[in-house]
Amino acid sequence: MSSAENIYNELKAQIRSGRLKGRLPSIREYTGRYEVSHCTVQKVLEQLKFQSYIYGIKGKGFFVNETFSRKVSGGEVVLFSPFSFFQNPFYLRLFTHIKTRLAETGIRFLIQTGNERMPGKSPRAAVFVEKIAEELPESLKIPPERTFTVNCRKEGIRSFGADNRAGARMILEYLYECGHRRIGVLARDLDINWNFFYDRYEGVREFMKAHGDCSVAVENHSGFMEQDSMERQEETAMRLLEKNHGITAVFAFTDVLALTLMRVMHRTGLLPGEDISLAGYDNRDFSGLLTPSLTTVEEPAEKIADSLAVQLQRVFSGEKIFETDNFLEPPELIVRNSVRILS
Repeated sequence: MSSAENIYNELKAQIRSGRLKGRLPSIREYTGRYEVSHCTVQKVLEQLKFQSYIYGIKGKGFFVNETFSRKVSGGEVVLFSPFSFFQNPFYLRLFTHIKTRLAETGIRFLIQTGNERMPGKSPRAAVFVEKIAEELPESLKIPPERTFTVNCRKEGIRSFGADNRAGARMILEYLYECGHRRIGVLARDLDINWNFFYDRYEGVREFMKAHGDCSVAVENHSGFMEQDSMERQEETAMRLLEKNHGITAVFAFTDVLALTLMRVMHRTGLLPGEDISLAGYDNRDFSGLLTPSLTTVEEPAEKIADSLAVQLQRVFSGEKIFETDNFLEPPELIVRNSVRILS
């Protein structure tokens, strides 16, 4: 664990316990206390500020958000999620961490996989994953100021997630730095209503605009269709290869699509990581076990959960919240062995 992470966890614990209140010591005081650089302290304070533990006043320094030393009155949060999302490791980590964080302040975390009526009192806040249900029973209708989303955008509602646009741009920039100038992109779900894959595609478009000397070919896979199957994924991967002879690298929108492309390459006599470099997205558990191990992007489920839990605790402490910002955590590039350095 880095010095920054140690300091961050210590200050966060002090704030949540009520031991740290009011104005924070200066950056100079913290650099001396922890024997770290100015940049390290600044990084810690920016993270605490991003998650609303502290706020800054120009010319006066940083102050503790007193929400976290107030008593939370308890109650229930209901999370709406399709059952299939429980097979997604990212969402499992996210849900588990939110539940743990909320339990620390006496808030119950309930999960709803359909529109059925829940027993007992109406929940005080709601979280929707990827899609806000259009029709809900009266007992489950929550006002906008107490409604939150994960990987979903709706005007007037606070949204949480990873910065998918930045993640896609980051991995393409890495391929570019490794010398790749003919890149294929195996996308998905760009032909349905907005979803976070559109943000990844925006990252691709930004990269294309910034690098006119690079040829980028995009092939889209419709993965939300009922008839989706391994065979359909392989057909999409094959189309990308057949239509774009000479590509030296492929960025797949998910690790599962990258794995599919690996299988197709083996069947056609191509060596992943040698003939064509591969990069995925999600850092699934299997990605480090592949041969070659897959370069990918990891989304910080725990940090996203922390940000969401903080905002829910603000609601339950009685604080009036009017901002409707999107809270996007930066993803991390995981470099492994599937990308060949050409230059």
